[in-house]
Amino acid sequence: MWVWNWIDRLFSYLGWNAKKWNVLFLGLDDAGKTTLMHRLKDNRLVLHEPTQRPTSELFEMDNVSLE
Repeated sequence: MWVWNWIDRLFSYLGWNAKKWNVLFLGLDDAGKTTLMHRLKDNRLVLHEPTQRPTSELFEMDNVSLE
């Protein structure tokens, strides 16, 4: 994924790759936040039930972990 490689190089250049990060997807109901998270995590598109409450998931790619 070229976008992820670009972000990884940018973080390495800035020295941010060794830090712990929390990412917040904020948006309106039924905007695709859960679909985007699972698309980044599993690299596949799946239809999800509407989320009823806030959730937290761990996303790991290469040497980066985001929660």
